[in-house]
Amino acid sequence: MADALSRLDLTNNKPYEQMSIDEIAELYADDEEDFPAIYPLTYAEIAHEQGKDATIKRLMKKSPNRYVTQERKFSGQTYTLVTRENKIVLPTSLQKKAVDWYHEILCHPGETRTELTMGQHFCWKGMRTTVVDICKRCPTCQRNKLSWKKYGELPAKEAEVTPWKTLHIDTIGEYLIDVTVKNHKKTLKLRCLTMIDPATGWFEIAELKRGRADYTADLLERIWFNRYP
Repeated sequence: MADALSRLDLTNNKPYEQMSIDEIAELYADDEEDFPAIYPLTYAEIAHEQGKDATIKRLMKKSPNRYVTQERKFSGQTYTLVTRENKIVLPTSLQKKAVDWYHEILCHPGETRTELTMGQHFCWKGMRTTVVDICKRCPTCQRNKLSWKKYGELPAKEAEVTPWKTLHIDTIGEYLIDVTVKNHKKTLKLRCLTMIDPATGWFEIAELKRGRADYTADLLERIWFNRYP
């Protein structure tokens, strides 16, 4: 489904692009059942944080033609904000708050969709890097994303046709087995070494009394190689 943030405001069919930041906050605050989080930014907060942001001050001095101040009005008040190409330059202190809100309200989309939606109104230097970093650290996305790991898996096996050429070994257990001996209940522990010839399907199973490598090698020698040299 198309996301509401890039379409129309259904309450009055007013294009979203023409709504101010405070109007958006007011819209979301009116209906908390439909929108679980109130829009976190206001013109007043943005203007205050912009005035303290060293990066924005440096960019205004370096590129005064690109980073300019604009007046935005809301509820009879006028706020002076730093903008670039009519988009509000978001200070560092508010970037994570804004990205988290957009990412949450859009139901955890990818980095590109989150960035494009925010890019309708905001911009800052390194915006892509910030959005990617925050989205990758999102706990909800980490729990539910698909894994495309290409390593750590066994390679595809080919069918073996030559008897005794290849031997597959493994350990199974330990298993707990309850037995009754002379009216006394006893729990036995069983761990075994399995040896299988994949070409013929012939197998041997031997009890593995010790979990040591030298004992396992000796058992393999006595049970398999001595019988099928």
